Order: sequence, then C-alpha cells, then structure tokens
Amino acid sequence: MAALAVTGLIGLAPAVALASTSAPAPTKPATSTASWTIVLPTSHEFLRRGDVGTAVRKLQLKLRAHHQTAVVADGAFGAITQRAVTVLERTYHEAATGVAGVTFLRKVGLTVKFSAANAATTTASVSVPRTKYLRAFPIVGSKANPYSTGLYPYADVFGKAGPEGPIQGADLPAALGTPVVAVCNAEVISMTRTATGLGGIWIWLQDVTGTQYYYAHLNSIAAGVAPGTQLSTGQLVGTVGNSGDAASGAPFLYLEVHPGGGAAIDPFPDLNLLERTPTKA
Repeated sequence: MAALAVTGLIGLAPAVALASTSAPAPTKPATSTASWTIVLPTSHEFLRRGDVGTAVRKLQLKLRAHHQTAVVADGAFGAITQRAVTVLERTYHEAATGVAGVTFLRKVGLTVKFSAANAATTTASVSVPRTKYLRAFPIVGSKANPYSTGLYPYADVFGKAGPEGPIQGADLPAALGTPVVAVCNAEVISMTRTATGLGGIWIWLQDVTGTQYYYAHLNSIAAGVAPGTQLSTGQLVGTVGNSGDAASGAPFLYLEVHPGGGAAIDPFPDLNLLERTPTKA
C-alpha cells in the first residue's frame, strides 16, 4: 500500500508542479476612448494651421501613427502638421485643404466632441464649413499678437460707402504685425514690398480656378514670397499693417475676392463661417 501511495504521489507531481509554475492567463488591458477624445473650439468645427493645444497634440500623435513621422507632437499646428494632413486627405480621397475637419479627425481615430456653447448648433454630421472660396481665415494669432473675433470683431462692409467709393472687400481689424496667411492653395501673381498707392504694401494671389485674392494695407510680406511662389492654405503671407491710405488709422487687413478674376464678391459669408464675428452690421 505504501508503494502505491508513493506511486500515486509521483504520478501527481507533474500536475502539481505545472499548476504552481504556470502564469495566470493574460488579461487585455482596459482601453479608454477618453485619451483620444478631443473637444473642438466653439469658433469652428475643425483644426487648422495656427491652432494650439491638447486637441492638436492628439491629432499629431494620430498622424504619426499613420506614418507621418515628420510630425512632432508639440501641440502647435504648423506647416509640417498641415502637410501631413494634406497627404492623408489625398489618401482618403478628400479635398487637400490642409484643414482637419470632423470627418478627417474621425478617420484618423479621434472621437470628436463639442463644447457646451457649441453643442446646440452642432451635430455628429458637422464637417468642415461649406465655404465657397476661402479655405482658411486670413488672420492667425501668435503669442506676440493673439487674435480672435471676440477681441477684433469685424462687420460686413461690402458695398458700403468708402473713401474711394463702394467697398469691394472686407475690413478685418487686428494688431499691427499679426500674421496673415493664404486663404487657399494659390500662386502669387503680383505684389509689392514697398508701400505703393492706396493699398500700400499689397499682394495678389490666384488659385487653380482663376479666382484672385487681394490683400492690402500690409505691414510686411513674408520672406521668400515672390511672384510665382506657390502657397499652401494657411501658409504665412505677411503681417497686418496700416500702409497706404490707411497710414493714419488703426491696423487692419483689407481682403478682396474676385471669382475667375472678375468682379469682386462679398467675402463675409465665407469669413463668418471660418471665424464667426459678434458684429453683423
């Protein structure tokens, strides 16, 4: 009997050893969508060049995960981030605007929510505002010169009486030296770095449809910009000023839009979609 008992113990030994040395089955770590949820600003339902913050950093991390390794996750939406967005927009067969709208943000793996102030007018189907001509607002704030339409509201002045007749564009107030950017992908067709005539320091851009964009009263034009330069949406063009016949007044950007190179149209509807203004009249 003793021998049988020993045999039985010996027979059980491997099973006992296995039970004591086997690691517990691995469990899948819990995942949280909160880490990839972004809250978009109330002023617009997209991220674009010039934006900064946590939402931009999360977008940059997702861009890197989609093989855009040149992107640095620093929370500042600059030229490299814009190029990465453009690359993926083409991959997704979207218009290559360089602006990350709701649809794009979701495609790269982000969950999009909206601030309470914007929730009443925003639905899950909201995407990049349906602007007709402008793909980016022409003024972007900087640390030196913060910009918002709350600080610098603008009005729809198209067709109203001006010093030289009916106003043919938009007057956009901002601090002297605030960055001015391209409103779409366009080519520089004419410009002057020296104040000339009523417009002072000015520049004309033209997109692939032949639509032309006139920026006037600038303080400066960005280095490297010259006739023939191809600009991307949101790329630096110059800075806000008060050159030309605006020399005695507060600085502002004057912008005209000429579809097909023809007569000017009111840019206010597009501007107000991109950066809503509290001033309507």
